[in-house]
Amino acid sequence: MKRFVTWTLALSLALPLVACGGGKKAETKSETVAASETSGEAEKPFTIQPFQAVDKQDYGIRVDGYMTDEIDNGFISFTLQNKSETVSYRFLLDSFTGDGIRLYGPINKVVEPGQEVPVQLPIRTNPNYKLQDFGDLEFRFLVQDSKLSVYTPEKDEVFHIYPNGENSKVHYTWKEKEGDKLLDENAYFKATNTGVTKDKYGNYVLNLYLENRSDKLITLYIQGGAVNGIPIEMNNYHVVGAGQVAFIPIFWDHSYVEDTKVEEIQNLSFNLFVDEGNTFVMSEHPALEKTYTVEP
Repeated sequence: MKRFVTWTLALSLALPLVACGGGKKAETKSETVAASETSGEAEKPFTIQPFQAVDKQDYGIRVDGYMTDEIDNGFISFTLQNKSETVSYRFLLDSFTGDGIRLYGPINKVVEPGQEVPVQLPIRTNPNYKLQDFGDLEFRFLVQDSKLSVYTPEKDEVFHIYPNGENSKVHYTWKEKEGDKLLDENAYFKATNTGVTKDKYGNYVLNLYLENRSDKLITLYIQGGAVNGIPIEMNNYHVVGAGQVAFIPIFWDHSYVEDTKVEEIQNLSFNLFVDEGNTFVMSEHPALEKTYTVEP
């Protein structure tokens, strides 16, 4: 299905990035300490080996590796390569999935002729998974002349990273755990609240596992929310294909939360609108409109 969007709008709708995680089930700190005490070996850090993922005549994408910061937030590093002498290319991360589950992580970068630009895809801590929990990470980049305003998915460049090796048997399957709560189930989706966390920036994040129960691609818009009933600004969107599942983060930006002057947060709410198709601009009459409230 052909989709259209101006690059300017695509840039303005960039969202905070969702957390990602591991392959083998990650050990807890206590398990790691116990293992190191008995074996004398530290836990082996997760790595991604560099390789040339896309190598076309006029452009390329190199995977440079994986790194973590001091509080275990991860980053996948790429180099975007423009080999052309005349054309500026836009590199847009169209989708990012782990074993078929849609994850979140936008990249939208223009690279000038003859230039190579390093970029990092942040992988924030997520209570549901780590990168090495997946057998197959798929990246779908749209690469085309930055002057074009028509989105052409047939020009997508697809490549894979196999966190546990290409021939591993690792395959992530989400399982509901104690404390998970059903947020909603309707004609379009089933959404499970897997917990509200607070990231290093002070943002509150509702972590959702969402299953598209319809036979249509849907776009979910978050337009406005509240803290203890006090309205705050929220504005982002997520696209989920027909029958696809996704880990979706809903963010309450710390600066807006602080502006409410609320000392003790009792509840957080957000307004959700659903459109059928990949609309990018919310229609005047969404297929679904609803307000949800959760506790931190």
